[in-house]
Amino acid sequence: PVLAASPATLALGNVPTGSKATLPVTLSNTGSAPLVLNASAPITGTDAAQFTVTMPASLTVAPGGSTSASVTFTPAAIGAKTATLTINSNGGTATIALTGTGILPVSGVGIVISEFRTRGTAGGNDEFVELYNNTNQALTVGTSDGSNGWLVAARMANSQTTFAPITIPNGTVIPAHAHLLAINNSNNGIGAYSLGTVAPGDISYTLDLPAGAGVALFSTANVGNFSAATRLDAVGFTSADPLYREGAGLQLAGANVAASEQYSYVRKQASGTPQDTGDNVQDFMLVSTTGTVAGVPVVLGAPGPENATGPVQNNAQLKTALIDPQQSSTAPPNRVRDTTSNGCGGANCTLGTLTIRRKFTNKTGQSVTQLRFRIIDITTLHTPNAGGAQADLRALDSSDVTVTTSTGTPVLVKGTTLEQAGQGLGGGLNSALTVALGGALAPNASVNVQFVLGVEAGGSFRFLINVEALTGSTANSNQKSRAAVKGGGAAPEPEQR
Repeated sequence: PVLAASPATLALGNVPTGSKATLPVTLSNTGSAPLVLNASAPITGTDAAQFTVTMPASLTVAPGGSTSASVTFTPAAIGAKTATLTINSNGGTATIALTGTGILPVSGVGIVISEFRTRGTAGGNDEFVELYNNTNQALTVGTSDGSNGWLVAARMANSQTTFAPITIPNGTVIPAHAHLLAINNSNNGIGAYSLGTVAPGDISYTLDLPAGAGVALFSTANVGNFSAATRLDAVGFTSADPLYREGAGLQLAGANVAASEQYSYVRKQASGTPQDTGDNVQDFMLVSTTGTVAGVPVVLGAPGPENATGPVQNNAQLKTALIDPQQSSTAPPNRVRDTTSNGCGGANCTLGTLTIRRKFTNKTGQSVTQLRFRIIDITTLHTPNAGGAQADLRALDSSDVTVTTSTGTPVLVKGTTLEQAGQGLGGGLNSALTVALGGALAPNASVNVQFVLGVEAGGSFRFLINVEALTGSTANSNQKSRAAVKGGGAAPEPEQR
């Protein structure tokens, strides 16, 4: 008897943790006498415990015949796994290399569509889809069906056509709390994505996502395997296929968008991380730099697409404190209310300004090379009002100033600048404010920053920000806390949460 085993390497593919995959190994007798297999087939190697083998019920193989053993891979953790299976017999020994990769299960991936639009000021191809890794670990794209990656697709209700232009290839790594940005680059960019100065895309595509469609991310590139089980996230309009939206769906913005109306649908994140209740209406807000889209009032704000190389949320490791700890958070120089009408030197401060000053200390353990602050909640133009008088605040550009603390100490405070252009009414929801550091912020070093808000109307208010930083490793971002700027009356107050 002569034992032959096939294949020499058994690749069990990508398997979600908590699941299993089973494939056969063919055991053949190429000799002229009966082959007798040993009942015990040891598996050895670093990851041996994650593979098991089941030998055939009959261990005798006639000359020229064959049988099969079954190998099962049950990954205990994500990542590549290897082991070696040894089959012994009276006709010799065969070894089979075993490989497999553990991936996160669909229900635990934690990746969301965080911002998108299916048309813009440049027309129907002026669109993008932004993904966000809402977990504490890097995600590596992998599939369990052998397809070549994840797919972002779009579909209308009662349509026979699925638009699937965006493939995220297997092996793509999305760091913890980082983004991945897909942009339409059709016609060499003419009439396509118009926000390249805010964030260039990581992935480009050319097939238009239809206005009114739903957009969904699937854990497979095989359209035939699209289902609720393989859907990682979805956001869409009332006219979208139900698989491509969560809940009843959003109302579609008008098509006649003015050139000044830069807008997007933004996932709410007043808690510091993207909100995901499973209902698009509850989770998304439509924002625009003019407070209108096609003339219809929406919340004042700005599209803020983010890509894989930009700053990430880092609230807990960029600690905030008062620039004058001897004073309360509502007292100068920590907070200053100037009631001079239009005293900001420009528009958007009819009732004066509110200036909030805070010190941020770098506790990331690395140098911070870029620092910005994203407005994640604010009472501004057209913010939904739960009742009563509500303030209308507008984020404004400001310059560096030197202020004197209560102890007589002069302190330099850096100004902030709206990152996105074209915000003639001031910054609102999802607007980002940058600070010129003048060099890297070393570990344990601090910078004083001010936020100047124009006051267009008085009343109760909210003003919350996320601290976003670029360091030597964006994977070190802390994810669950927020830098909150909040208060009541006509002047908000920041605090670390």
